[in-house]
Amino acid sequence: MGCRVSERGLTEKDIIDKANKILSPYSIDVKEIVWWSIYEIGHRITNSFDNTGVSGGLSRDPYVFIAGDACHTHSPKAGQGMNVSMGDTFNLGWKLISVLLGYSDRTLLHTYSEERQKTAQALIDFDHEWSRAVSKKSDLALSEMPTVQRKFLEGGKFTAGLTVKYQPSILTQNDEFQNLAKGFPIGERFHSAMVDRLADAKPMQLGHVQNFGYRWTLFIFAPQDKELRSTHLQSTLDSLEQEDRSPIRKSSIIGLDPDQLLDLRIIYPENFRELEYSDMHSVLKPRKGKYGLVDYEKVYKRGGRQQQIMSNVSAFGTDLTI
Repeated sequence: MGCRVSERGLTEKDIIDKANKILSPYSIDVKEIVWWSIYEIGHRITNSFDNTGVSGGLSRDPYVFIAGDACHTHSPKAGQGMNVSMGDTFNLGWKLISVLLGYSDRTLLHTYSEERQKTAQALIDFDHEWSRAVSKKSDLALSEMPTVQRKFLEGGKFTAGLTVKYQPSILTQNDEFQNLAKGFPIGERFHSAMVDRLADAKPMQLGHVQNFGYRWTLFIFAPQDKELRSTHLQSTLDSLEQEDRSPIRKSSIIGLDPDQLLDLRIIYPENFRELEYSDMHSVLKPRKGKYGLVDYEKVYKRGGRQQQIMSNVSAFGTDLTI
């Protein structure tokens, strides 16, 4: 067991000596030190992000939550502390809002620790490898890629936040129907792609059109087979607008905007000449607000202006037969 930094009797002189050793054959001459500190790396993670504990189950609802550095500590070398911490608080924030407004059951709060604890453990595991790579002496005579560069490239998706994958829970379905969208692994983040808004032809990132918060977003990818649209798709849109169990219908009944609980968006594979906004289903043209103005931001087509064509098959691997 190694001793802690505070027990080693280190001083500001040790910091200056270390800096000069790193900069050799150059050196620095420090005239005055106003404040100094030595950061001690510790890979630690709490066993739960709420007060129910690891084995708390659903017998009681959590009411104390921790996030960020209170849950996981690691080195600053990969710059992931704030990234993961913001992921923690965003995850907790929308769930708290949804429960406090009465839109979700309190059992939703259990998913915060379930999802983020595993993500934090992945961070600790990644940082352990990354710290060792950074600290390892490199042999400049070797022709192979330096360890740090190789580890940086290998961890690119992780540091970009693209490897987070939540396990099956009350929020995340298992992979029973994964074949319906092979390009969109269940439990991972929503993959964005370029689309054009039908109403005004504005090119947009699909991942940027949703309103974050307590409301859910449902993306429908219209099948290329127009006969299927007149049956399956039409039936789905009718149900969303008319069935009492539909969140859209529920919102309208109690006097809220239709998309207060469920924000519906649809993406068509055709170009502009093949689509008419006036032909869209009424549920895709909701009237909102005090004056009942039409929301024109629910319908999109695949993007094509910047050669970033998004199709149902290539981007999401969706099954076009449904």
